[in-house]
Amino acid sequence: MGERERGRVALEEALELSERLAAGGPDSHATDMFYKRAYILHSLANVYRELGDDDRALEYLAQARSLPPRSGCRSNFPIT
Repeated sequence: MGERERGRVALEEALELSERLAAGGPDSHATDMFYKRAYILHSLANVYRELGDDDRALEYLAQARSLPPRSGCRSNFPIT
């Protein structure tokens, strides 16, 4: 929609929240959160690519690839 900076802020907030939820808690759905984190990280990579920060975009893709294999989300990445 052309509001890259607004998207970046919202996605970084979502990433923080997903990190807290993935860390676990009494009502955590940790496996589901790994899938969501993967998509958040890939979306952030796309936003940073659009902002012209390719290095940061690649950092977020690397974080997505480093998610635990046991989460099962690595096979469903939109970008590999």
